[in-house]
Amino acid sequence: MLSLTLLCHAAGGLVAQDATGELAASADEVRSGEAATYGPAMDERDRAPVPAPIAIPDPLDRAATLAADTHPRVRVARAEADALAFEKRGAHWGRYPRASVEALAATEGSSFADQDGLALNAILEQPIWSGGRIDGEIDRARANLRAGEDRVDAARSDIVLRVTQAYYDYVRADTRYAILDASLGEHRDLLAAIGRRVDQGVSPRADMTLGQSRTAQVELDLAMAGETREGALVRLQALTGEGDYEAVLPLVSTLDTLPPQEIALDEALGCSPELAALTDLVDVAEAQRRIAKSQVWPEVVLQLSQNEITGARAAVVLRAQLGNGLAQFSAVDAADARIAQAIAEFGDAERRLREQLRRDYVLVRAASARIDAGVLAADTAKEIIASYRRQFIAGRRSWLDVMNATREAAGAQLSEADARVIAAESTARILALTCRWQPGSTSGVIG
Repeated sequence: MLSLTLLCHAAGGLVAQDATGELAASADEVRSGEAATYGPAMDERDRAPVPAPIAIPDPLDRAATLAADTHPRVRVARAEADALAFEKRGAHWGRYPRASVEALAATEGSSFADQDGLALNAILEQPIWSGGRIDGEIDRARANLRAGEDRVDAARSDIVLRVTQAYYDYVRADTRYAILDASLGEHRDLLAAIGRRVDQGVSPRADMTLGQSRTAQVELDLAMAGETREGALVRLQALTGEGDYEAVLPLVSTLDTLPPQEIALDEALGCSPELAALTDLVDVAEAQRRIAKSQVWPEVVLQLSQNEITGARAAVVLRAQLGNGLAQFSAVDAADARIAQAIAEFGDAERRLREQLRRDYVLVRAASARIDAGVLAADTAKEIIASYRRQFIAGRRSWLDVMNATREAAGAQLSEADARVIAAESTARILALTCRWQPGSTSGVIG
């Protein structure tokens, strides 16, 4: 360490240069101070419910709101943000004087003492100029806090998307279960008619065996749909911590509730908490680079010391700490690499967001076309079943024709139902990614 000391007249007191006002007493006060530029912070208890878009069913909105407010992952992010708020508070103290106490050993005959002994040396140092290190540490802490707050919103957004997937998996399985249950009833009615024809000797027993096989296949599909429904409900309950949910699809045409794709892309890129957090990490890396560069420069401090040997002294100290070898210059290079890494991560996240949104729009448009075709196919299949039943009674159609028509009708209904669920799920994701639907948030709905 190279130290240059210039003696000056003892000052009466120390005042922190560019010192901030009295610091906040808690993490929440620190964050509210950041928001004061734009307006007063809103207390969590004052949070008003925000109506969901018309394309979001009430059970889904309730589940997503509950999960976004209570899920452990959100609480973890909230705790991290609190810790970063206290770190920001600590960074501001770098502008204030620092005190230290050290022991001095003096030998007899030295210019400072006439006998051997120990003395305590109390030192008070006020930073005057640090080459930007203190400002860099404050900027880094501030950017870290912003990133932490954005990670809370990112955790909420991720939980909402997971709830959306679990909810519509549940809706899809519940709808399939209802369709297959109705189809099973029709198969059993037809199987009973076949049994009567076999008992009367009109049809061979092989027809009864084949009918039982077809009915058993529907029973197997129904059991699998029930298992899938229960599994999706368990996942939904694990995310929300609540009991049963009603499987409801939106009553409106989902495509009509969405903005144009390019507008949605702009909104998603502008409000994405993940992208905001990565932007903050770029600021963190840039602040770290400024800190690393400042370490190369000496710092100037005003020093007051008091001990029994030399008495009271005041001095302006020029202190340069060069470190080990060229480690400080390597730290600058490392900071530059961190900036490049943060920028690359931002680009990767932006591409993934664009891909997700565009894929959801493709799914919505394709599902809308499938819905129209599925409705036509289901209506046609119902007419065919009714016609085949009449012809079966008249002896002009076999029971196999009627059963095949029943299976085709169930397949058309399943295809239509799957398309409706896909359209509703993709719409909910688009509304969440564009921040038009923000469960658990005080932000209003855009448009």
